Amino acid sequence: ASARPELKGLHIAPEARDFVDSLTSLIEQHSRPGDPVFLFNYEPLYYVLANRVPPTYAQVHFFDVAPDAICRADAERLRQAMPPVMVDFVTPSAEFDFNEQIFRQGARSGQRDLYETMYEMIRAHYRMEATLQQPGGREVRVFVRNR
Repeated sequence: ASARPELKGLHIAPEARDFVDSLTSLIEQHSRPGDPVFLFNYEPLYYVLANRVPPTYAQVHFFDVAPDAICRADAERLRQAMPPVMVDFVTPSAEFDFNEQIFRQGARSGQRDLYETMYEMIRAHYRMEATLQQPGGREVRVFVRNR
């Protein structure tokens, strides 16, 4: 079982439990309740577990759900908010290419613009605090704003 009271009573594989507990703890350690934190591209569970909110209009930036205009507006919201923590569920370039082909007929997506904005901010104002592996192997990077 997870140490998280919100997950009490759920039986979780040890790898998943450790990942959930580690990521949630990192978010809590580097931000305060109510602070905006940003998670790309789809992990709203951690907003709930850490008692944090996104600085963006959308909580989910899936290619088939979030329109490009909202993603681009969210890039500006993100830039303005400068959240203390940003978490990247690493999205390979090939995943952007595939989804832009399927959902945008090959045109550039707002998701790509949002992702690139996030990394422009990271390069200028953040440090990598941790690299985690999701069960299944996907890399997750946790960035904390420099003080």
